[in-house]
Amino acid sequence: MGKWLFCFFVLQLGFSQETLLPFRQGTQWGLCNEQAQLVHPAVYDSIDPIDYGQFFKCYKNGQEGVMYQRKTIILPKPNVTFHAMEAVFIVERNPAIAPNNYTGVYNLKGEKIIDQVFFDLQIVPKKRLTDPIVGVIHGPSDKAGVFVYNEKTGKLTTWLFKDKNEYFSVTFSAADRDIHIYRYHNQSEQSSYYKAVYQSKTKKYALRLDPKAKAAAQNEPSIEVTEDTDRFDGRSFYEVKNNYAIRRISFATKKGRTTMIQFDGRYHKGLAHVDSLVIDIPNATLQIHSFKQADGFVLSAHGTDPVNEMDKEKVDTIFTYFNYITYKKDNLLGLIVDKKIWEPQFDSIRYFRAESSLKPYFLVSKKNAAGLTRWGVIAPDHQVVLPCEYDEIVVNTAGGYGTLWAIKQEGRYGIANNRGLILKRPQYDRVFPKDLFYAMHIVQNNQYGWYSHDNMFYEPKFPYPIYFEMPFNKKTFLILVDAQGTFKGYAHPNGTLYFKD
Repeated sequence: MGKWLFCFFVLQLGFSQETLLPFRQGTQWGLCNEQAQLVHPAVYDSIDPIDYGQFFKCYKNGQEGVMYQRKTIILPKPNVTFHAMEAVFIVERNPAIAPNNYTGVYNLKGEKIIDQVFFDLQIVPKKRLTDPIVGVIHGPSDKAGVFVYNEKTGKLTTWLFKDKNEYFSVTFSAADRDIHIYRYHNQSEQSSYYKAVYQSKTKKYALRLDPKAKAAAQNEPSIEVTEDTDRFDGRSFYEVKNNYAIRRISFATKKGRTTMIQFDGRYHKGLAHVDSLVIDIPNATLQIHSFKQADGFVLSAHGTDPVNEMDKEKVDTIFTYFNYITYKKDNLLGLIVDKKIWEPQFDSIRYFRAESSLKPYFLVSKKNAAGLTRWGVIAPDHQVVLPCEYDEIVVNTAGGYGTLWAIKQEGRYGIANNRGLILKRPQYDRVFPKDLFYAMHIVQNNQYGWYSHDNMFYEPKFPYPIYFEMPFNKKTFLILVDAQGTFKGYAHPNGTLYFKD
């Protein structure tokens, strides 16, 4: 908790400063304030914001540098990349030196204060705001260990464990800032356990052997991972499972002049009850579909279910769907799923999923009185999600499970969700989905807007589609792209554009 509180304080310090954003002027990039006024000239090929709201990566001729606030603190260099570390340091990667590790640490003046290879850097939480910054370096190097950093001078003042060929792991206590160090030489079994105790008066660490740390390390709990090997064959229809019982439903079919479907349900975990249900559909053509074949895996949805016929208490239950049945009679299609029957009334039935719980939905069509095809959506629990009265319903049949759908009625487009709520009535020139249907692009008079699954709505007033909402410096900005997906620049939700073509 202390570590996160410290991070929060650091972020608050950063966020109290002005908000700066990359600004595109033609093909060159600079920095601007929230009112779109340039504060750094557009001289770079590209600028990307990185962590904590005041850091930016700047690019020139394929080389990368770092900007902090309004200044370039590290000029673009070849073959390196940079990242901000808790609004305190800039860490460097150079794949030519160490492909999988960091290769240096810079202060906020752009000075390289640590020139070595390491794989992790941690900041020890401060107990008092006046305490110096303490960092822990992990990794093979000739200077590995714990250091103390002076924020005013930007220099390191103390190093612990400078010896070569030392390997160690470090944990620290947020309450007292004590650092517990497990140290071993040349990866041998001869190990030492230290406790570095921070002294507030001297602002230094006192080091001593710590037998408690050794005992704690030897008693670390282990985690065993097991794989669920339970498998079902193609004859399984669905399974209902809760803390009291497992009920598996399988089916058998008989063909002849009369088509019959028989469901046999068996309870487990001490309940011997057996269900049997026979559905008689005369002169129908039957087809069995597997959810696993259609979507790559079976579907499981949470809900409530009575434990048994005698106990009507409803408990949290997982419904797992394996197969569904479509049947055709008099040129119309019906549906059987979860032992619930939709009578033949549809011209087409297509399965899709539309929520993270993987509950199946079905896109259906039928003709109205004028003979025109109209579309709707139904669910396995015999629920009409959207009635068959829309010219078009755009859902994700390609494997995603976003909760938003585009609907078309009388030539205009709107937005609905998987609960059947009309979020935006059909009134726009066009609505089309983004990615996995978690958001919708809205077009009106060649201007673009946005509606997301968390009900965030932006009126159509932007020249390009909104690709993403970008939380930045405790505010929200928008990333705009063109129809080909090319990044065009940033925008404020109020319509302010941070670019000029």
